[in-house]
Amino acid sequence: MDYSNMLADIDKALENAIALGSKQAIDSLQSEKTYIERQAQLTLLHAELEQARNEISAETKEILNGNTQLFEEWFHELTSIENQLKISFESKTGQAIGTSLMDKRNKLCQYYAQDYRELQSSFKVRTF
Repeated sequence: MDYSNMLADIDKALENAIALGSKQAIDSLQSEKTYIERQAQLTLLHAELEQARNEISAETKEILNGNTQLFEEWFHELTSIENQLKISFESKTGQAIGTSLMDKRNKLCQYYAQDYRELQSSFKVRTF
């Protein structure tokens, strides 16, 4: 809506009503002007809110994507450590350490991956 044109029309009508001295018309036009000003303000606030919501949404998605990359790097680092431990120790000891570390890594990955997927799926942006 073009509130500025509507307000300009009301201002002209108010000038005419004042010139004619019609108190009823003046009161009615002032009430209408107040209503339109509030609607214009409400429309502006909705637009500002939508812009802020979109900014927050974009920032949150960037954070989530960054955390995904960190999670993958952590997984690969643990895999590398596991392989180095297998090589560093005797065959049976290295194998036992590697298996234990692999089990713990897999449990952690499953646990945090599930939480992360739930967080991602719960992230929804409502619109008006």
